[in-house]
Amino acid sequence: MERFVKTVNNMNATVLVPSKLRDMDVNGKCVTSIPPALANTDLYNFFVMLNDVKKELLWGPGTAAAAVATMMQPIAATDHCVPREMKHIRQPSDDSLRSLGSTASSSDPETDSDVDSMLTDRDSVDEHSSHLAAAFRHHLQGLHTILHQLADSAEFLLTRYQEDVEASSL
Repeated sequence: MERFVKTVNNMNATVLVPSKLRDMDVNGKCVTSIPPALANTDLYNFFVMLNDVKKELLWGPGTAAAAVATMMQPIAATDHCVPREMKHIRQPSDDSLRSLGSTASSSDPETDSDVDSMLTDRDSVDEHSSHLAAAFRHHLQGLHTILHQLADSAEFLLTRYQEDVEASSL
């Protein structure tokens, strides 16, 4: 993520006239391989998209301008008392389940099924947590892959812009 942000910042520092990207072709004279994300793409629109992705990555969903504007607004007297809904899932501890089992009579099938149900629910919560952790890792790996590709594309755009500026100055 850090590499992507630094690369986009470097691209922004180098591309002094972004509108010049509108007139540029993706294919350059010295460029050997075009990243797949840039094939048949308008360089200016890609430049804007890279900056939008960077803003969303740093500031969250939506535009960075909206996030900054929201943070800069004075807090009204009624805004500080906004109720928040919090939900908790109560999970019995192993000790409380054992104590339930020790106090329950073995002849009471209803109590036994309640204890079994509580143990099964806990296993299902653990299984659900493991699934969520695996899904998170999968999506995080995908995010890193995409950010790597976008950083490579930003470097390509930067190189292509420099190539065009140097060619026009000759």
